[in-house]
Amino acid sequence: MSSASALLERIPEVEARRSAVLAPLTTFRIGGPAELLLVPQSRAGLEAALAQVRRSGLPLLAIGAGSNLLISEAGFAGVAVKIGSGLAPVRVEENRLIADAGRTLPDLMRRARRAGLSGLEFAGGIPGSLGGSLKMNAGAWHRDMAGIADWMVGVNEAGETVRVETSEIAWSYRSARFPQPMTIVEAALRLTPEDPKAIEEREEGWHAARRRTQPLGEPSAGCVFKNPPGDYASRLIDGAGLKGERVGGAMVSPVHANFIVNAGGATAREVMNLIDRVRERVLAVHGVALELEVQLVGLGAGGA
Repeated sequence: MSSASALLERIPEVEARRSAVLAPLTTFRIGGPAELLLVPQSRAGLEAALAQVRRSGLPLLAIGAGSNLLISEAGFAGVAVKIGSGLAPVRVEENRLIADAGRTLPDLMRRARRAGLSGLEFAGGIPGSLGGSLKMNAGAWHRDMAGIADWMVGVNEAGETVRVETSEIAWSYRSARFPQPMTIVEAALRLTPEDPKAIEEREEGWHAARRRTQPLGEPSAGCVFKNPPGDYASRLIDGAGLKGERVGGAMVSPVHANFIVNAGGATAREVMNLIDRVRERVLAVHGVALELEVQLVGLGAGGA
């Protein structure tokens, strides 16, 4: 790493760790070391860390809840910034819930319910952070983040703190194209006043459905593939006879075919090989080319 990395280890309110293994920071529990991991202890520290990494020109990997990442065992040749939860208080202004990017969606859902604000119930089973969920337009139950996003504050490639309104973002299925590349540090969600009891009942119904249909107790990165237009990736994978398919410690979940779980000691290469196998079989059986939803770090289409 360049000499600029020495500067990155002296940022106030930021802990720096060299050669830090990233697997514990992901829900897949897979991934090698980053050359440098920065762990901000405050919102000011986060903005300073992101700004300095951007200005240094070093590769940046922002990690929130780590729920949509598959990282190579070779790790990340750059600076990883862990965007933690609780760097700033969550606040309610009129019908907006405003939070730092590291807050998890289940946490925000509960806070919204207590404030009598609905609209986040669909996200209660998504284990992602606010920032990451906005960047990929996460969703469930035919709802997504684009439907409730209001504005975002982030750090751009020049190291400047900027604000972006939702109207400036080109939203699409599991994607959001921002007017300029940025790492989100805070966002506001537009919600709707409703009785907390009614909100809770809806949450409980969707959570019960998730418990029945998803492998919630096993390490995974959530849904691996995007749903093709007018269809479901899980239906196609199941129809190709792939539930329970394994490559080493990586397995297509017998509960939900669009989940690949770490069944014990799985490597990124094993996951990628299983991904390739699923794609090939679905293409052969159904004639559909599945597109990845999970984000790859240090990996290509053929493995680590």
